[in-house]
Amino acid sequence: MESNKYHLTAEDIAELELGTIDPATIDCTELAEYRAKSEFINTQHDFEVSRVYLRDFISEVFDRPMNGERNFEPFEERQCSSYRKWADERNNGLPHDYSENQFTYNPIVFYKSPRSKKGSQKSDGTDTTDRNTHKVILKDDWKHDGWLDHRYFALTSPITYVGKRNTNKNARLLYAFAVDLDDVGPEQLKVLWNGFQMRLEHDPFRKLGLSLIPLPNLIVSSGHGLHLYYILRTPVTLYSFNVGLLQQIIQLLYTLVFFPAKDGKGGTSRVAKLKCHGIFHSFRLPDTRTKPLCKDMETKKAVGVGARIEAWKFVDRKFWTLGELVGYWAGNKKMKERFSPKVIMELERGGRLHNPRRLTRAQALKAYGKLLEPGEPKGHWITKRAMYDSWLRRCQNPDVGGVKFGHRFYCVLILVANAMKCDIPYDEVERDAMSLIPILDKLSPDASKEFTDEDVKKALSSYGREELIRWRLEMISAMSGIELKRVKRNKRKLKVHLGICRATRDVLCAERGDEPWDAHNGRKHETIENSKNAALVRQWRDEHPGSHNKSECARDLSMSRTTITKWWSLLDEADADVVMQSDNLEAPVSLEELRRAMLEGLQPVTPQYQMALTADEMHSAMTNPDDPNYHKIYREDG
Repeated sequence: MESNKYHLTAEDIAELELGTIDPATIDCTELAEYRAKSEFINTQHDFEVSRVYLRDFISEVFDRPMNGERNFEPFEERQCSSYRKWADERNNGLPHDYSENQFTYNPIVFYKSPRSKKGSQKSDGTDTTDRNTHKVILKDDWKHDGWLDHRYFALTSPITYVGKRNTNKNARLLYAFAVDLDDVGPEQLKVLWNGFQMRLEHDPFRKLGLSLIPLPNLIVSSGHGLHLYYILRTPVTLYSFNVGLLQQIIQLLYTLVFFPAKDGKGGTSRVAKLKCHGIFHSFRLPDTRTKPLCKDMETKKAVGVGARIEAWKFVDRKFWTLGELVGYWAGNKKMKERFSPKVIMELERGGRLHNPRRLTRAQALKAYGKLLEPGEPKGHWITKRAMYDSWLRRCQNPDVGGVKFGHRFYCVLILVANAMKCDIPYDEVERDAMSLIPILDKLSPDASKEFTDEDVKKALSSYGREELIRWRLEMISAMSGIELKRVKRNKRKLKVHLGICRATRDVLCAERGDEPWDAHNGRKHETIENSKNAALVRQWRDEHPGSHNKSECARDLSMSRTTITKWWSLLDEADADVVMQSDNLEAPVSLEELRRAMLEGLQPVTPQYQMALTADEMHSAMTNPDDPNYHKIYREDG
């Protein structure tokens, strides 16, 4: 066995619970990187940083000078009477007031707690009988924050919520943008640090004083990666129309922070492709545990538990404003118009932005004819099943479909979303998703990062959530790491767009010297002369003269009745053509031609006397056999 470069100390063995394991059999490469990153941040002299612990971390993110108070804390000391009244009305389906100042919104921590004292532990320290728990953070909790001590798994997002669950629907105020960088080693951390220091010296960024990579307020070492928190000076109200704009800002931050490594060296992340999370994503809290960082050398399975997560504060970095973040779009005319000073001011003021596509109640009633009643679920289009099957094939063939490690869970979650869009029953989705486990598990770089049925069950638990149906293509592409492009018509009508495409196709064929695309090299059109089905139907009719039972013919030939009907009719028409050609008559194809053929059998004669008829009477006499003058104009031939 190879010796470890990192030597476990007594503190490491106690913290990671490795007392019963021989240190010589443990691979500590990931733990060594984790310790090296912490040492670099603690010893660097480029920025003044200070270590932040759990209570201070929560205060840094959520405490603000707001509403005339110097240190406004969004924590209730207890559930006030107005909050309990609101909750009762909401739970009983009664009309309830959404007034912002009615009660304080609270952050929510998601963690796992054991159902019972018995139960074996997993490699990450969680109990096998764990249950998911959402806890609303109250002021009393931070006077005695021991309830999070020794938690192996605890998450929160920089958002306050109404109610007891941290769902997107319950989100009310955004306090910070949090960026997640995966697989960051000591070398990548140094590149990130250089980006914090490098100033943009060219216009139009010089006057804004921006660095190549925006300097965060907080940096959290979460184990294999880093979390960067850009805390907002003024929390932003999460109205539905505001959320789309805020999602674009966090995507901007991800593109500014992420630089992929080349051959595992350089860059700010060793991940090849950017994985972008939204504003609602939750992250591990400081002083809770990372994933296990030690492995058994032989089996490559995780041993012990994770290390304590560490966080630091950049002392001189003030809170960010939306205007400063949007400044990175200074050279983009389209984004400057979208995030105009008026829009930024309205977002920071906490108002609801004007949605130009929003209709009044009268306009909506006129456009749609019906409005949803309170509590009535929204409808949605039922898409063709081909979309679900196409995504399933992607997951079944990761090399061809583009599915990679780090995006496996989201690819299964998107499969669930597509199932809802295509109205696929849950049982079928569950069967298909479970069949993907061995395929996606092969993408694991080692045994400690296996893809299990727990990951699939977690994705399947989202089946039935209404928001999954409305996921946009851009969001699906970012989550899955697969580049999906929307068909662009540049606001042209379909007919015009396809005309341009066809003209381009013909020009390119001529340039390459190829034959035209329609040079009769495709599938031949079936006729009575070259169709096998037509020959079989004709043979059956010859064997059954006088029979007109098409259903019997379909059963005998094992064809569908529609196919039999098609060729039966064409054979009848062909036989009629043969009969008319034998009589030297053209086959009439319309009523007018039939009448013309009948009139050709009549010869006009010169009347023996002069008839005084008007033009209309003459037309009637020549065309209407019931007219009394008809026999005076025509006589039958022969």
